[in-house]
Amino acid sequence: AVVVFQDITERKNFEDQITRRNVELAAQNTIAATLSQSLHLDATLSTALDTVLSILGIEIGGIFLLDPMSHLLTLRAYRSGINPETHLPFMPPLRLDECLSGQCIMEMRPMVVEIANLPNQYKSFDMAVFIGENNPQVLVCTPLISRGKAIGALLLATRHPAAIPLDRLELLAAIGQQIGMAVENAQLYQETEDLAEQLTMLHQASIALSGQFNLAQLY
Repeated sequence: AVVVFQDITERKNFEDQITRRNVELAAQNTIAATLSQSLHLDATLSTALDTVLSILGIEIGGIFLLDPMSHLLTLRAYRSGINPETHLPFMPPLRLDECLSGQCIMEMRPMVVEIANLPNQYKSFDMAVFIGENNPQVLVCTPLISRGKAIGALLLATRHPAAIPLDRLELLAAIGQQIGMAVENAQLYQETEDLAEQLTMLHQASIALSGQFNLAQLY
């Protein structure tokens, strides 16, 4: 009898890489399909956040948008725990240099930081409001990028340190780009709707004024 042993470690690693890549592509396709369902900004933000938390299995999340004029971050969508009716907590606008979301925007890369090791300059960020009563251990953040510029950040908090392994940060970056493009499209759509409404009001005012020949009524 002859017993032959064959090292299949390389093949298993390759198969694992294929499986992981397929899972990542499926996640990105799910997010893309979900985001394409609406062009309204608030609906886009809520849908994006719900989908990401569900796919990644993370408990807490928030989306911050960057004001291009003031360079301040504003919390626009928030979820805590499994309650879909979580209300948006009050949080004043944040400077880029006082929160993890700002750092990942300035460095244009995803970041994973244990809450216990959070730098002191970020302690002014009201963590109690954001994390709620879920006692997470890790913050995960990625910039929302569209056409090469950051327009906001996705901030996640989880009790499971291994929820986003460092070798999966590419997936997080890709998700940030997907959400960033969807948010910018929604903002452009909102601006177009606002402009159309203004033009309609101006047109109606013009018609009303042009029909007046009495000076007092015109005033």
